[in-house]
Amino acid sequence: MGRDEIDIIAEDTEDEVLVFVEVKTRAKLDEDFLPSMNAGPRKWKKLRRAAWKWTAEHSYDGGWRMDLVSVAEGSVIDHVKEIGSWF
Repeated sequence: MGRDEIDIIAEDTEDEVLVFVEVKTRAKLDEDFLPSMNAGPRKWKKLRRAAWKWTAEHSYDGGWRMDLVSVAEGSVIDHVKEIGSWF
C-alpha cells in the first residue's frame, strides 16, 4: 500500500483546527511546472488516510483540515487552505 506521510502538522489558532500540510517544492520557479502540480487525488487520499491514523493514535477529536504549501527557490509561493476537500 505504500507509506503515508504528513509533511507538517500545525495548529491554526484563528480557525481553531489542526492542519495537516502537504509541502511541494521545486529548486527553480517555473510557471509551466509549479510544485503544486505533483499533488493530485492520490496524494490527498494518502494524506487523508495518514491524518485519520494520526487523529486516532492521538485520540484527537477536534476539527482538522488539509492544506497545500508550494515552495520554489526556497520561498513559499502559494498556500492553499482546505485543498483536501476538493478530492
